[in-house]
Amino acid sequence: MKRNDFFALLCLIISFLTNAQVANAPCNNYSEWTSNTYSMSVVSQTGLFGDSWSNKNNLIDGNTGNAASWSAILLGSSWIEARNASGSVFPAGSYAGFVVGDLDLVSLGASMKVATYNGTTKQEEVNFSSLVGTILDGGGKRKVGFVTTKAFNRIRLTVNAGLTLVFTANAYYAEVVKPCAGAALACNTTTDITRTNYGTIVEPSRTGMSGLSLGSVSNADNVANANVSDFATITINAGVAASGSISVRDIGDTFPAGTYAGFDVENQSLINAQFFNNITLKSYNKGILQETVSGSNLLMGLGSDAIASTGRSVVGFLTTKAFDELQITVNSLATLNIGNTKVYKMIAMKPCQKTISCNSSYYLTQPDFPVVLNSQRTGLGTLACIGCSVNSADNVIDNNPDNYSRITLAAGVGNTGSISVMDPTATYPKGTYTGFTVKDRYFVYQGDFLEYITIKTYLNGVLQESKTSNELFDLSFFIPIWGTGTKNVGFYTTKDFNEVQIQTGSIGSVVNVLDIYSAFIDTRSSNGGSLNCVQAIAAADDSYTINVGGTSTASVITNDTYQGNPATLGASGNVVLTQNSGENNGITINSNTGLVTVSANTAAGTYPVTYTICNNVTPPSCDFATVNVVVAANSVNAQDDVLTIPDGTTSSVNVLLNDTVNGLQALLGNLLLTQVSTSNPGITLNTLTGNVSVASGTAPGTYQIVYQAATLLGGNSDTATVTVIVPGIPPAADIKVNISASSSNYTFGSPMQIFYEVKNIGNAPTDGSEIVIYIYKTVSGTTFNYSSLPTGWTLKSQTAEYYAFSTTKVIGQNNSDTIMVEFTANDTNLDFTLFRSLVSSGSGGEINILNNISTQILFPDQY
Repeated sequence: MKRNDFFALLCLIISFLTNAQVANAPCNNYSEWTSNTYSMSVVSQTGLFGDSWSNKNNLIDGNTGNAASWSAILLGSSWIEARNASGSVFPAGSYAGFVVGDLDLVSLGASMKVATYNGTTKQEEVNFSSLVGTILDGGGKRKVGFVTTKAFNRIRLTVNAGLTLVFTANAYYAEVVKPCAGAALACNTTTDITRTNYGTIVEPSRTGMSGLSLGSVSNADNVANANVSDFATITINAGVAASGSISVRDIGDTFPAGTYAGFDVENQSLINAQFFNNITLKSYNKGILQETVSGSNLLMGLGSDAIASTGRSVVGFLTTKAFDELQITVNSLATLNIGNTKVYKMIAMKPCQKTISCNSSYYLTQPDFPVVLNSQRTGLGTLACIGCSVNSADNVIDNNPDNYSRITLAAGVGNTGSISVMDPTATYPKGTYTGFTVKDRYFVYQGDFLEYITIKTYLNGVLQESKTSNELFDLSFFIPIWGTGTKNVGFYTTKDFNEVQIQTGSIGSVVNVLDIYSAFIDTRSSNGGSLNCVQAIAAADDSYTINVGGTSTASVITNDTYQGNPATLGASGNVVLTQNSGENNGITINSNTGLVTVSANTAAGTYPVTYTICNNVTPPSCDFATVNVVVAANSVNAQDDVLTIPDGTTSSVNVLLNDTVNGLQALLGNLLLTQVSTSNPGITLNTLTGNVSVASGTAPGTYQIVYQAATLLGGNSDTATVTVIVPGIPPAADIKVNISASSSNYTFGSPMQIFYEVKNIGNAPTDGSEIVIYIYKTVSGTTFNYSSLPTGWTLKSQTAEYYAFSTTKVIGQNNSDTIMVEFTANDTNLDFTLFRSLVSSGSGGEINILNNISTQILFPDQY
């Protein structure tokens, strides 16, 4: 072999081995740049005193638990570089970075930079002036790195010491992630976007805390790994205005616009829909912000124990732009305790529209339909409902007929629970019958449970229709029922929609338990878009509850149609109504209006009445329906009122305005009004007018009047309470603590005085009841003592965390006492000291608790 041929062959072999290192690198997974896997060398900066880094070969040896180290020099800077000795070049789009020691670079004023090189040519560099935004792995380490846009074969870490003299940087190893395309998303099925199925990393530059930073983002890389049980935790301390973020980037794929994307998260606050106002999702593409979605625009997907006792849910949105990265931010206000939020995995789904046909019924479940849950319309209506829950809401959109969500509402008034199902790819036309398959667990106690159910439709977030009670009916004849003892509760729509919600309310005396299996649609009367399924004429059954002598508020033809349009009566109407039969001649249907009337002598009970509607052509087309009429007994219903009335005036609102007699508006002509009691003789009810008067000079405050309303024929009555608010500011003390110090800064080892001024800023003296002030001690490495107290003050109690001082002396308006403590800081590592005090609620008779916490932060003079 000639010499030139030998060298050409040698170069070919070296080139093959070099390229093989990159080709054999694992796809979509972190690959340590160590000698176990690659041909590596390490170089570090040298200076006047030799090599700056100790144990530098630890960076590339096979032991990822040891580290190369550099001890800081004031304002010093040093670098260390991992080199692929073979010259193997990793392509643009790869992740390049280091695993380093977990150091608080913010307080030290230090920084780190990660740079890539191709040979001796610098390619890119990213500065990490703060490691608040990098990834904690739970072992005291962080990842610093970035997704490259240029090829490289060297990665350099530069550390700047800043102003500190006590600083050691540890570099454990360099690492890369070679991107490879992941599997295509399946239709209407949520997928975890994790390594190694996808090129998933946690983006350091958009992960961490902001605001006051009094919290943490821990184990963030768990969101990207393949273990479905792992999770990261965003912790925001109570009473702090801050936010925590985790951003997941797929360096191997770009997801198209129209993808459903989100995160599987868990937080106890998710049991209430209001929590979604504290979540923000942002999408990025190649590091550039694409979309920002929060609050009412968030949707819940499938795959978790949504809004159950653990508060777990998939929270996402339907993207309108392509993206390769998704960030979740949990925002907190100083007045709201968010606590811990677990973030499991990033979720993605390809929504595929379902083709539907006429005269068919469908359950709105995945994977047949790309349905999700609307977060703002799913959950409890109030946080104050103890014992209330909406469990496993996502069972409503899975395809298991035995699964259901359970809404439990404690006995009471005003509690609600809801589930709302949305199809982001379709619009269902008017005439479609829609609703939910439900089972009422307490039906035997509730009677007509439809009184506590409301079905609503929405189109792109805008309310279209709302039906409840007698406006709902069961269509189980056409739609197969899931579960035993269930009903298909819904109504025929008159407007297009792409979202349907069920809401149930609490019952006054018993717990309300409602199981919800699935949402459904039936297209037999759909009319719009690609569907024209309407019968020539269609009459639908109705159910009314009517008092004796009363008339229904709705017409029986409200849900009837003619050629897909609403049926109408009268001279210009499109149908003619005829009553067919009834079990009681006292129940009649007006052929001109369709209203049902119950005569005054009708006995209470339940009566079916049938009717027919026909068009005006020859031969006519007709259909019939049944009206189920529940006749209620003679009754009066008095409702509580809340009135604000200045002293010396009379209310303009009549207390009977919200009362009824036999279901009709209560009037003084159809009942007898009596004042039962009043909590203030100056506040009275005029039983001849129903108005409340407040005498002049009545002190500001809240008072009650109890009245009785009885039917004129006697035998039935009801009572109600009128809460009367007389406006004004009632005299009361208001205790506030002002904290100050003898100096604006403290010197380590030197005592200084901290003054706690206890001042009455209210409009009345204290009432002689006990005033308790808690003064919280500072952190370890300090002393905190008092020598004397103001006259009348005593030490009430003390613990390792606080002193409690009390007095029963009367403190006049704008008067104050000052408690002095002596403070000494001994630990020179203290960056600052927080002084805090708390006024015990109700101290001295005060009623304002909004200013009971005071804080003061002091810094050392060396800071």
